[in-house]
Amino acid sequence: HQQVEMEYLSAMQSKNGSTVIIVTHVLILAAGFCSRLIMLGNGNILSDGTPDEVLQFSLIQKVYGVNVYIDVNPFTKSVYVLPYELGG
Repeated sequence: HQQVEMEYLSAMQSKNGSTVIIVTHVLILAAGFCSRLIMLGNGNILSDGTPDEVLQFSLIQKVYGVNVYIDVNPFTKSVYVLPYELGG
């Protein structure tokens, strides 16, 4: 469902050249479709840049309070983020 919506927004942006602003907690979707991310924490901008620049382990851990595995999807070449529990 969310994937289809993001694909639609991406197609509309490409077709019209318009700017699309979304708000999401789904980091893997944001990384796959957005060219720029702004990470907020307690109402403040903590990071602003490309998905590679913003989606860093220490920042995600600080904002979301979870441990994550971050890598590059070999098929899409976009960053992906997977949460995990230590010792779980």
